[in-house]
Amino acid sequence: MKIYRTTEGTIFEIVCAAILIILWIIVGCYCFGSQANLTSGARTSVLTVAVLGTLAVIITLVSAYKPEQMINLPIRLKSPRQFETAVRLTRIVAIEEALILLCAVPLAAHPDQKALYQTLVYCLAGVLIATVLVGTFLIFKRK
Repeated sequence: MKIYRTTEGTIFEIVCAAILIILWIIVGCYCFGSQANLTSGARTSVLTVAVLGTLAVIITLVSAYKPEQMINLPIRLKSPRQFETAVRLTRIVAIEEALILLCAVPLAAHPDQKALYQTLVYCLAGVLIATVLVGTFLIFKRK
């Protein structure tokens, strides 16, 4: 089934792009700003987290256009309602990945202050898992 661009999909993609732009501004300030005081190892870890996380978000957004081929679901998508729900779920997961990434970059930059950022990452990861479980259940229920 072909997935066409919709206003809702465009809004999800714009939100992801805005989060990633904010992320890269933060990365630029951490790594190359006038007050940047990171060690070489911390700078490398910040850039690695940012690049790999950005790629993960982009791949998730691209997979929304071919859910039956790129998403490993435990059920076969048969109806248009199931396709719509799978696409919506994929885009929501991309936004949640971007938010986790937004918390993971400061964690990589300042491992000594990990309590707050680590708690945020764990909470967002829990929300991500719950979203996937509820979304999979909703896809299964839609006929």
